[in-house]
Amino acid sequence: MHYEIEELIPVVGKLAEKYTSGESTSISYERAELLMEAVLYCIHELEQNCQDSLTLAEKCRHRRHMIWEQTVWRKRPGRH
Repeated sequence: MHYEIEELIPVVGKLAEKYTSGESTSISYERAELLMEAVLYCIHELEQNCQDSLTLAEKCRHRRHMIWEQTVWRKRPGRH
C-alpha cells in the first residue's frame, strides 16, 4: 500500500507532540526525519508481516525505544 506524504505528516505531528510532551510546536528537521523514518518502518513491517501481529508490535516497540533513546534520553541534563 502506498501512502502520500500528506497522509503521514499528521502522524509525525502527533509523535512530535508526544516527543515534546506538548510543550512545543516545533522540532528540528533531523528529529522530524527520525520520526518519519519510524512511521515508514512500522508501515513497511506491517505490510511485510501482517500475519504475525505480535512480532510486528514488538518490532515497532523496539524501534520506538531506539528513537526515544536517540532523542529524549540524550537530551536530558547530564547526558551526552
